[in-house]
Amino acid sequence: MISRVTFPNLKLQLDVNSVAFRIGGIPIYFYAIFIVIGIAVVFFFLYKDEKRYGLIYQDLFSLAVLLIPVSIIGARLYYVAFRWDVYKDNLGLIWNIRDGGLALYGGLILGTLYTMYFAEKHKMRFWDTLDWIVLYLPLAQAIGRLGNFFNVEAYGIETNFFLKMGIEKNGVISFVHPTFLYEIIALIIIFVVLNRLKDKRRYSGQMTYIYICMYSFFRFFIEYLRADSLMFMGFKATMIVSLIAFVWTGILLLMHRKSKQ
Repeated sequence: MISRVTFPNLKLQLDVNSVAFRIGGIPIYFYAIFIVIGIAVVFFFLYKDEKRYGLIYQDLFSLAVLLIPVSIIGARLYYVAFRWDVYKDNLGLIWNIRDGGLALYGGLILGTLYTMYFAEKHKMRFWDTLDWIVLYLPLAQAIGRLGNFFNVEAYGIETNFFLKMGIEKNGVISFVHPTFLYEIIALIIIFVVLNRLKDKRRYSGQMTYIYICMYSFFRFFIEYLRADSLMFMGFKATMIVSLIAFVWTGILLLMHRKSKQ
C-alpha cells in the first residue's frame, strides 16, 4: 500500500510503499527487511568485537539460532496480549506480522529468559553475554524502526512541532509527531554512550543496566506522545513498564556505584 508522507518544515514529500518487492507474487515488506538488516548488523559488530568480556562469537551464534525467533515470538505475544480484543475472534491473524505488530519489551523479556536458560545449560556467563549483546542491540533497533516509517505506523499525536510529519488518510492530512524518528535518535544516542563506556565496565551486568535504564527513560516520554499505544487498565502499558524498568535499573546502578566507593 502506497502512502504519502510529508515533513513540511524539512521540505520533504515522500510516497512510501510498505512492500519492497515481490517474489513469485509473494510480497516482501520493508518492515521485515529492516529487521533482518538490523540483526545482520549486530552479528557483524559482535564478530568484529569477538572475545569482548571473555566471550566467544561461536557460542553467541549458537545462542542466536533460537534467540532471534524466540524474541520475535515474545514481541508478538506481548502485542497480541494487549490487543486481545482485536485477535480473540481472529486467531488466524495472531502470527501475521507483515504489517507490524511487535512490541519490543515482549521480545526483551522472553529473549532474556531464553538467554538465561541457554547460558545455564551451556556454561556461559549470563550477565557478560547480555552486556556484549546490548552494546549493539540499540543499533539494530534503530534500523528496525525504519520499517515503521514504510508501514506509516508508530507515529504520535497531532502536533505543530518543527519535526511534524504529515500523513494523508482518506484525503485528509494530519500532522503528527514522528515518534519512530524520535526513538531512532534516542537509540543512536544509547548506542554511542554504551560503546564509549564498554572498555570502562566495572562489573558484569553494568552495560545491560545502563541500556535498560536509558532506553526506558527515553521510551517513557516517547510513548507519552504515541497515538497507538497498548493500553492496560486505562494507562499506556509501555509507560508503566518503562517506569518500572527505569527505577529498577537506576537503583541497581546506584547500589553498585556506592559499593565500589
